[in-house]
Amino acid sequence: MVTGSLGLIGSEVSEYFLEKGWEVHGIDNNQRAVFFGSQGDNSTNQDRLAKFGNSYQHHTIDIRDRQAVLDLIPKISPDAIVHTAAQPSHDRAASIPFEDFDTNAVGTFNLLESLRRYSTSVPFVHLSTNKVYGDAPNFIPMKELETRFDYDDDTYEHGIAESFSIDQSKHSLFGASKVSADISVQEYGRYFGFKTAVFRGGCLTGPSHSGAELHGFLAYLIKCIASGKKYTIFGYKGKQVRDNIHSHDLVNAFWHFYQNPQPGGQVYNAGGGVQGSNAWYSLLILLATICYGFNANAVKQFFPSTSSVTVSAVAFVMVGFPALLYLIFSGSLIHAFQNPASHPSLMAVALLSLLCTVLANIVFYRLIQHTNAVFGSSVTFLIPVVASLWGLFDGEDFGIYHVISMFSILIALLIIRRK
Repeated sequence: MVTGSLGLIGSEVSEYFLEKGWEVHGIDNNQRAVFFGSQGDNSTNQDRLAKFGNSYQHHTIDIRDRQAVLDLIPKISPDAIVHTAAQPSHDRAASIPFEDFDTNAVGTFNLLESLRRYSTSVPFVHLSTNKVYGDAPNFIPMKELETRFDYDDDTYEHGIAESFSIDQSKHSLFGASKVSADISVQEYGRYFGFKTAVFRGGCLTGPSHSGAELHGFLAYLIKCIASGKKYTIFGYKGKQVRDNIHSHDLVNAFWHFYQNPQPGGQVYNAGGGVQGSNAWYSLLILLATICYGFNANAVKQFFPSTSSVTVSAVAFVMVGFPALLYLIFSGSLIHAFQNPASHPSLMAVALLSLLCTVLANIVFYRLIQHTNAVFGSSVTFLIPVVASLWGLFDGEDFGIYHVISMFSILIALLIIRRK
């Protein structure tokens, strides 16, 4: 049983278990649309889950309705419950305090007590939040770096541990209601011996996120970029680095708990940590550049007379086959095939790889063989020019800096050619 089954995490949980052959009962009355308006409407996710047929059963139940919850759990006899339903916004909670507390605190309590009356052996996973720590982390000494703020205390070098106090701090009304739910899940685990787990998430994102300005900032940011809408950064000089966790990764953690559920109210902070910072990915750019340069020189030196078609075909097979195996065994390809919304993207990737990339490689290798590796590699300078012109044709903004950059690239090409 999955509560909030049409939301970002709930729909991911539902799809994850459905793909493993489970029967899933989803509980969701699309209350997010009430909280956030049309931007928060996630009813389209029900269509996505409908492809699983009768394996997915939807129940339009409000978890605040105690009797409805009491009646439902024994009726469906769940083997596991994942509770993701919530009112998730600080700002919204201040304007609807009763609805916030009834949803987050009372709704969770309704589920726990209803489950206790049915069985204490069913694993119960609760999606909590790092907001249960309130503003206490703000009192840890901080240091301002060039692009971000960071802790100025080695104790928190790897982030905040689950043992960090949630007491004596200001939480916001949302944080307070989530603390109540968090503690209740722990208490049912410790007092009644439930196999419960609390996962305290931070910024969560994924393909099913109905982002709004008050909640789901990353999805909302992409919406603003796509629509040309102004995006406002609130405070902290734009240096507040957010730790975004993909919904699939979080659900995978739920699954691992279910594989070996422990009683006693387990608590886990669900975060990527500093070591997972995207800054490390910049090293991949350096590695790709080194490989690219080696590639161009190797073709010129070792394959000067080999057909560029042959070189391209061998390179494509050597790269394509391992990549295909990874896609198959990681489940990414199957996931994309089963999601109709991904089909246009799959077709675009197939077109780019099988047509555009292969043809570009053939021409590139032939150019290297008939000129030299330096000049042949310089054609990549034209990629920003082509991309800018394509963007102009597609209606994107095109300013004086784009023009200056294009001419700078063309001048560099002329200098290289003369050398």
